[in-house]
Amino acid sequence: MMAYRLTGSFDEDSLAGNDRVRLGLKGTAKLEGRWTVLALHVLRRPLAALRLWLGW
Repeated sequence: MMAYRLTGSFDEDSLAGNDRVRLGLKGTAKLEGRWTVLALHVLRRPLAALRLWLGW
């Protein structure tokens, strides 16, 4: 199973007067990461199946 490890933080605007942030609140998140080649990301599963079929 593939998983991604994320770390998060709150900026000052998101707290806006709330001293405590409660668990279970719903909202939006902005994810940032390194750039990658889109074709490799999209074709990752088909390429893995092809490698298995070819015996690599």
